[in-house]
Amino acid sequence: MPDKIADNKYEGLNINSSMNVAKCIAIISVIMAHSRNTDYYFYSNVTERIGAIGVITFLIIAGYYFNVEKYGVKSFFKNKITSIVVPWVFTGTILFLIGHNFNFQDWMKWIVGHETYLYYLSMLMLCYLFLSFFNKKTYLVLFVLLNLASLLATSFGVFDYLFFKYFKVVEINNYLNVFNWIGFFSIGILLKNNLKNIMVFLKRNIIIITATYILSLIIGFYLEPAYAGYFSKLAIPLELLGVIFIFSLSTITWLNNKFVHNIAELTFAIYLTHFLTFPIRKFLIHTPIMEFINPFIFLGFNCALLLIGRSFSEKINLENWYCLLLGIRIDKVKKNIKKLNYNNSPSNG
Repeated sequence: MPDKIADNKYEGLNINSSMNVAKCIAIISVIMAHSRNTDYYFYSNVTERIGAIGVITFLIIAGYYFNVEKYGVKSFFKNKITSIVVPWVFTGTILFLIGHNFNFQDWMKWIVGHETYLYYLSMLMLCYLFLSFFNKKTYLVLFVLLNLASLLATSFGVFDYLFFKYFKVVEINNYLNVFNWIGFFSIGILLKNNLKNIMVFLKRNIIIITATYILSLIIGFYLEPAYAGYFSKLAIPLELLGVIFIFSLSTITWLNNKFVHNIAELTFAIYLTHFLTFPIRKFLIHTPIMEFINPFIFLGFNCALLLIGRSFSEKINLENWYCLLLGIRIDKVKKNIKKLNYNNSPSNG
């Protein structure tokens, strides 16, 4: 008798829980990208590769949960102003003022993500905007193909050549090209009806996927030792394989716990504030192996600061403002704990 997806071994797989685990792994990737040391040759190359898969994972997850049709365009974007734009601008401004004298033009460049980590939010909002009006399957496939073509053109210097030849622009910001990202968001939407089956497949083949990804990192170093970031020549296959690796890890049962779920609900706030934790770098051990451990330390310190701040804000009756300005959804953690307890109860497999 052929295997069934809903057999006893896999019926406990919960997509929302797995997405939370994936978010936790993705934020570690982001922290690794921004905290990595560039002096360790092979290890620096590997951390750069791993650091390039976090944002892509977040975009796929955002696409999967994209639900503009449920609320309507106006209500959807009204919600995003409070849940994304307000904390984005608030925390971005604080970080800008820490390192710069205020200049409106420089501040605007910083906020939109010109050579800063905030490019992700600009691209995310553009994905929301594009897909609010062009969300038929034909458009989604088109965006994936355009993303593929744009990444190839970026990786092999086609855009740099064209912009210099025709516009005398020496350097362009590839991070602010929405067509380098929109395809991943579209993939998330396309996966909505089949993700459970795909996740079960990833769970069954996690050892093979893990071994393949580790091997690809080693091969990637030997083929492309100088640069391993978002727009390297091997970016498309290795980043997609990295995302598959993250989603396969997200099916691990012991990672599906309250601790991980609570961190998952802080990932947006962590993305916005993680640079504030980097001053503790001088107290950390710096060796090639610690390059893979220090991001977890930054993550733990970041979470502690956010939770301490939230506890204090509760005591002075400013929790709503605190959560609004730092991008924390107030009731989400409690709801996820209740869902987790329900899904893991004996009556629910």
